[in-house]
Amino acid sequence: MYTIKRIEDEKLLSRFDEIKGNINKALTYSDGEWTAYQIVQQAIANPGLFQVWDILDKHYKSVAIATTRFLEYNNFNSIHIITLGGIANGDFPLWANEFEKMIKQFPQVDYLEFTGRRGLVKGLTKAGWDEKYTTMRKQLKGDNNV
Repeated sequence: MYTIKRIEDEKLLSRFDEIKGNINKALTYSDGEWTAYQIVQQAIANPGLFQVWDILDKHYKSVAIATTRFLEYNNFNSIHIITLGGIANGDFPLWANEFEKMIKQFPQVDYLEFTGRRGLVKGLTKAGWDEKYTTMRKQLKGDNNV
């Protein structure tokens, strides 16, 4: 089980080296859409749109860093998981379930999305996610008509 807490303001700056290291681990699988610096910069400048999350184990020790972006589509809203660095593949569905519980507290979010490695599809499908293009999407409310 994990505890997930948002990292904000000064803590983003004081923990930048640690945050950057975890983001960069995840970005090695991306096509260069973002850098760690750009994500953290956006989380400071636009906290309603970009977020950095600390994933804590049962002893409240930081074991991973995740980053997200709020996306507003024409017909629904979504929290898109940009990166998750530090969690082993086998633990990703456990983390995703905890993250889903937390995000359900925000009524404006209709879906969770994650664009990542193809190897994560099998585990996330078992946890109720659907593959959409190269992005996995999980419905949080409403009709699944997207």
